Amino acid sequence: MSRLLVCWIVVFALLVPAHARAGTPYSVHWEMLQESNSCEDARLNAPGGAYFHANRMPLATFEVPGAYVSIPNGPKSNVAEAPFDSVLLRMGTNEFTFGVQNAMGNDTCVHQQNFVTLVSIPLGIQKPLFNVRRDGTAFSGSTQVGLSLSEINPPLARDVANLEVEIAAERKWLIENAAKAANLAERLDLLQQLDTELHDLVSRPLDEISEIDLDAILERYGDVVDEATRAALEQLLADLKKSVQDLKDELASLLEHFGAQADAVADLVTGEARAAGFSPDDPFEYSLTSSEVPWVEVPDVSGAAGAFEPGKDPYAGYADAVIEALSQDVQGGKVILRGDFVTNVRAWRSNTAAIEKALAARVSVSQAETSAFLQAQIRVTGFVRQYMDASDWFLDSPIPADVRAQVDGVLKNAFAEMAEQMKESLNVWEAIALGPEQGSFIETVRAFAGAMSFVGEGAAAYAEVMQTLVHASSRIAIGFVPYAGPALDLCEAVTGKLLCLPGGKDLSTEERVGSAVGFGFGQIMKAWAGIKAAGVKPGAKIVAAGVLNLGEEFTQALRASKIDVWKGLRHAVTKQPMDDFEKMAGLYLMKSEGRGMIGVGDDGVRSAIGIPKGGNGVPEGVAQAPDFLTVTKENLLVVSEAKGGGVKGHEVVSQLANAMKKLKELNLDGSVTHLELIMKKGAKMSNPNYGVVDDVLVSYLDDAAGKPKLIEGQIIRVIQL
Repeated sequence: MSRLLVCWIVVFALLVPAHARAGTPYSVHWEMLQESNSCEDARLNAPGGAYFHANRMPLATFEVPGAYVSIPNGPKSNVAEAPFDSVLLRMGTNEFTFGVQNAMGNDTCVHQQNFVTLVSIPLGIQKPLFNVRRDGTAFSGSTQVGLSLSEINPPLARDVANLEVEIAAERKWLIENAAKAANLAERLDLLQQLDTELHDLVSRPLDEISEIDLDAILERYGDVVDEATRAALEQLLADLKKSVQDLKDELASLLEHFGAQADAVADLVTGEARAAGFSPDDPFEYSLTSSEVPWVEVPDVSGAAGAFEPGKDPYAGYADAVIEALSQDVQGGKVILRGDFVTNVRAWRSNTAAIEKALAARVSVSQAETSAFLQAQIRVTGFVRQYMDASDWFLDSPIPADVRAQVDGVLKNAFAEMAEQMKESLNVWEAIALGPEQGSFIETVRAFAGAMSFVGEGAAAYAEVMQTLVHASSRIAIGFVPYAGPALDLCEAVTGKLLCLPGGKDLSTEERVGSAVGFGFGQIMKAWAGIKAAGVKPGAKIVAAGVLNLGEEFTQALRASKIDVWKGLRHAVTKQPMDDFEKMAGLYLMKSEGRGMIGVGDDGVRSAIGIPKGGNGVPEGVAQAPDFLTVTKENLLVVSEAKGGGVKGHEVVSQLANAMKKLKELNLDGSVTHLELIMKKGAKMSNPNYGVVDDVLVSYLDDAAGKPKLIEGQIIRVIQL
């Protein structure tokens, strides 16, 4: 058992991060066994929590990596450690407390055995502390352990022993040389006083020892003892000073650790102060209510006897006031005033952070005060934990788990403070089923986070989109969601709703792809690859695949050239792959001709002007459509068909004619400046009834005799690439 205990602690020391300990390392070793009929798991509900206290000082407790064992339908076991520095211990009696209960508050079904041991591997110490069985109960208790100086601070014990040897040697010399020793009685008396004072000194708690006291001892005795005794005294005093500093460091580490836990429950509200007040006329101005948590002035009473005993402790009083203020926001075990609750948590953490700094800045150090402060902090943290999880979300939050993780993870890494603001707004959403508007917003955030997970360092370019989403998260509660720009493009693409309104028109897949190309800055393919890989709905995945089919160069050009709406026609892009020549033709129209793009790909054109797709009984001729519908610099329409191989003239004519028929029905035929065929340079017409003369498509049918083919009075220009 002893060898196994040592192995567990060595593994823990290697794998669990901890601050460097200058004194003698100790640990409270906890072995737990949950029986097969127990309703509790053998895991820590609050890793790093204060399950143990040493002389009233809370100790952070962690599970040993790899120690958890779970047998199906059988028992579960685990090992945890609470490491600390020996500077927290005292000569003589030391009190250890242990508290454990079911995280859900129901201990009636618990059947658990606990073995707790005080361990110091360097000193080979294993002292039993608790052997507790829980059958339907929680446990909270204390025990006492006696320790000698050599078990707490071996170097200091060695210094004392060395100094005693030197004092004894000097006393012996004085007695043996009494006849020639000046002031014999006085010197012997001083040696006795030194011996007594030092024994008293090393038995005192380190926080009762100051550097001034130690320097005064050396000043009093340094000049009246021999050289060897003075050297031993200087070594002892130097090690005492080091131990006092080690105590300061240990207390600072505890303040940092438990302060981080307090930050964890208040992290969503510890950013810079939000704008004061809320104006419904300004969608970009929003904040929570003012805090009801009072500021507490804590005077330095660390030197006063009993200053932190029950009934006198100012930190305990402050914790009581904070918990009382938070309780006002809770009814029936649920937080009913979420914004107020969050604001009060923010105020509490702000106050305690200031006190932490004040404690760390003091020259003197007080274990009693630090313990009192941490105990109060842990009490409030524990209260907040009843309603908020370890990641600062309300336990009954309606926000899906994957979105909460994305806000805390990829969005926080990319946008820091803005992610905190979004989290603050989302965290006050009521615990009800998400409505259509909330659902659309959540789907947009899910997609945006997926995009950011792929763009990496390029996320900075999306700050404006993130800011829009932050504002939207705060406005949903009052019924107005200010989507605009690329954020609106993203939302339309992933939700399929015009203007991202739950009651808005359902967009076609091609219209959604058309919106999608508006979202992306310099790396649209990466962004939409991330969205496709995210947990978005199937329709959004189809849209993402459609964008990816276009390729980066074409999509970037289309983003700059797309016209969202032109005379009632909405931008639409095919979700089907375009061949290389079709992409070449599209790039020519955008980059060389400066065209604005409305319909892209035959399905895009169908969607833009209302041509039905083939199949389901739709005649083939009715479904024919050209490849592009574009707008010239003069704001006139051009209908284009691209052919990369052998050109079948009759197909070109049918596709262009069907588009013109639909435009005529929409009273837009008068806006058409011309029709065009884009073909590969040198390609041949596969149908002898058509040819190209002076860059115009001509017909040889009937008596046309090579005259230009006209559709609704429009010639068909030919561009060869």
